[in-house]
Amino acid sequence: MTTPEASGATDPAGKRRRTVGLLLLGILPFLILAVAHWSTLPAAKGGDYAQYLLHAKAIVDGRSYGDIGYLFTPYNPIIGPRVQLPGWPLLLAPGVAVFGTSLAYAKLLAIIAAAGFLVFVGLRLARDDEPWIAAATAAIVGVALESTFATNNPISDLPFAAALWGMIWVADRPAPWTWRRAGIVFLLGGFAMATRVLGAAIVPALAITAFGRSRGERAKVLAPVIAWCAAGTTAVLLFADRIPFLAQTFRAPLGMLERLGQFWPRTRYSVFESMMYPFPWDLANDVYHAAGLVLVTLGLVGVLRRLRLSALGTVSLFYVAGVALAPVFDVRYLWPIWPVIVYAMLLGARSLLGWLRLPQRLCTRAMVSGVSLLVGGATLVGLRQPAPPALLEQPGVHELFAWLRAEQGAANMRVVFAAPRVLTLETGVPAMATFIATPERAFREFERAQITHVIVGDARIDRPTVRHIAALVHDNSDAFAVVYQNEGFAVYRLLPHGERRLSAGPS
Repeated sequence: MTTPEASGATDPAGKRRRTVGLLLLGILPFLILAVAHWSTLPAAKGGDYAQYLLHAKAIVDGRSYGDIGYLFTPYNPIIGPRVQLPGWPLLLAPGVAVFGTSLAYAKLLAIIAAAGFLVFVGLRLARDDEPWIAAATAAIVGVALESTFATNNPISDLPFAAALWGMIWVADRPAPWTWRRAGIVFLLGGFAMATRVLGAAIVPALAITAFGRSRGERAKVLAPVIAWCAAGTTAVLLFADRIPFLAQTFRAPLGMLERLGQFWPRTRYSVFESMMYPFPWDLANDVYHAAGLVLVTLGLVGVLRRLRLSALGTVSLFYVAGVALAPVFDVRYLWPIWPVIVYAMLLGARSLLGWLRLPQRLCTRAMVSGVSLLVGGATLVGLRQPAPPALLEQPGVHELFAWLRAEQGAANMRVVFAAPRVLTLETGVPAMATFIATPERAFREFERAQITHVIVGDARIDRPTVRHIAALVHDNSDAFAVVYQNEGFAVYRLLPHGERRLSAGPS
């Protein structure tokens, strides 16, 4: 009897149908988790979503793109850049025009983007391998993503991943390149780079990919690269100070070398998360992750052999290099590479079973059964996983924001707060992040940004900058007067120079 895998080799249409069917089944656990998490609010430490919505609102209102009320401070540039890249706000703008800055539209777009990401992953991997292993990769990545509540903080990472893998899927088609295909690659890659700075990895990656094509095709492959280089050079010359973290990346060459040395310590948890947490016990997950790392190591040989000079292979290489050199890191920065990690793990498992000389059909059934059990277990664990603390569910935050909205003269207020972009989105009051500086420099920064009030309270955001500002207010009590307090927060008005020594400070 002919195996499904063998028949797929001679029946491309049948393989495509099986791939699509298996992919729909593979992304189902992700959709279950996303629906279950729908009502969960963004985590307290995640304020990027608010800045994206503020940019979208500026677009809708016809204001300058950077006129969003977020007061950038160079003393804490990591909390958020002066402006975010425009790709995600442009997608959010139609929803903001109709529904306002409600999270529902943004979360729906994030879910659609995540599903698109997983579909492109499956379609691309199925091109070089069996449909079930492509679907298994998508299933594991989907559950791993939503186990971190990925869609509840609707920011640019998921649409970026979808655009990146969409571009890879188009670029790696075995058919000859056409100018139409070059145009699609240019648009998808351009959107990816307009969404995340790390998308710049596409440019050198595709340039190298061009040399794996015939001479007649190279011009078509290189055309998007040349166009991106021209657009990127123009952007750097005109808006270098507005490209997120560009200056921090190249300011200290020795710092770049130091970050390379810290690559594994700061990325290992993201690698573990890509494999899911399929068990409710820490020890069992630790053993599973240790075995997974061994399998990834074994499978990388097969991955390198399959990818070679493909767009997927070269983009993955340059993207990882970009993450390694970046001045900041978060587990989500490796989301676009999670499919490669998981695929390597599955190839390693398949190679291990092959060394045991088991029949191919038995190996396939064993792996499908094993992946199904792991995905099912991780889905159940994800359903029971408590959501991270949310800023907007704290009673003290609601009371504080209500006071700011109702306060007479609020239109002229400019405040310092632990979560400035969320405060501005919810109240309309311009806000700056907490920061660390000497008292002299701190007060000069207050004057530069025309700060009128400082809000003390950590909002369940355990950051040194929050504690530093609280200590600054306490140690310089003659410079502030308390104007509002609740269980979690105190609002201090910054006194004019002439009044500071007359103030007795807060009690």
